[in-house]
Amino acid sequence: MSLLMSAYVIALFVALVPGTLLRIPAGGSKLTVAVVHGVLFAAILHYTYSYFLDKVQVMVVSEGFAATKANGAVCNNNNQCVSQRCKKAKATATNKTCTAT
Repeated sequence: MSLLMSAYVIALFVALVPGTLLRIPAGGSKLTVAVVHGVLFAAILHYTYSYFLDKVQVMVVSEGFAATKANGAVCNNNNQCVSQRCKKAKATATNKTCTAT
């Protein structure tokens, strides 16, 4: 996990700590509130993880720190795939290296 992804997860966690931005349900017990906020955290992270990797992290990595192959796969300096597009780039399952197609 990259430093940028770690910062995203930490920011999301802090934002969803009960009482920081919201408290759902308003009149619930501590256990109920903790469970609801935990489920919210898991759901938001699950649905935004791929977007974050594909859009945000690729934009940061693409700014001169990575090479983009003709097929759209983004590779770092060690020729390792950085984006979710590695599957389309026919990356090998063992070392996840980018291959131009």
